[in-house]
Amino acid sequence: MSQTESRIVLLTYQAVFVGLLALVPSIYNWQWPTLYEWGLLAGVGVISSVAQWIGVTAYKLGEANVIANVEYAKIIYSLIFGYWLFAEVPDFMAIIGVVVIVFSACLPFVFKAGRQRV
Repeated sequence: MSQTESRIVLLTYQAVFVGLLALVPSIYNWQWPTLYEWGLLAGVGVISSVAQWIGVTAYKLGEANVIANVEYAKIIYSLIFGYWLFAEVPDFMAIIGVVVIVFSACLPFVFKAGRQRV
């Protein structure tokens, strides 16, 4: 879609659909934010919008298979930073996910080495 639609359209679709999906649990558990929390929410909104803009631009300018690898690597970075900054210990499923990501990244090299031997 990034080749045919504008970035604004893609970002709008994302914002609307995520907003609608988040609406139900938000209404159920709603608590009014403090002024400080409103500021944090605005900051997260700005940073997220910039990150989405960069991501959509990357998919528009680059190859999807290369960009997807970077997206998967973010999961690993998130686990590392979560442990380092917030002392969050990854659970079993997170560790399995990292193993699958690393294994799938190494698999092409294993196949390439196997073909060169034959």
